[in-house]
Amino acid sequence: MIQHTVLWKLVDMDDAARHDFIAESSRRIEAMSSIPGVVSISALVDVHSTEGNWDLGLVSVHDDEAALAAYQVHPDHTGFGGWFKPMVAARVCIDSSL
Repeated sequence: MIQHTVLWKLVDMDDAARHDFIAESSRRIEAMSSIPGVVSISALVDVHSTEGNWDLGLVSVHDDEAALAAYQVHPDHTGFGGWFKPMVAARVCIDSSL
């Protein structure tokens, strides 16, 4: 199994807009659980807003590397990315073997 972990820092926005964007992002992330080969997927939301922390993340587990590759090009994932990317200031990712 492969674990895919991504963290994002979001662009500057007011607190209400940030809250709404994170809530909608979390909903859309968790909706990707129906993509074939996704064993689990969860949104990670920073609860402390500590300086230097990342704002939002996801952790997904995939059957294997082929399932992760299929997830990357799946229309639900690319659609999320197209919607989400304009609000991203920075991104970091790691894929690891479980």
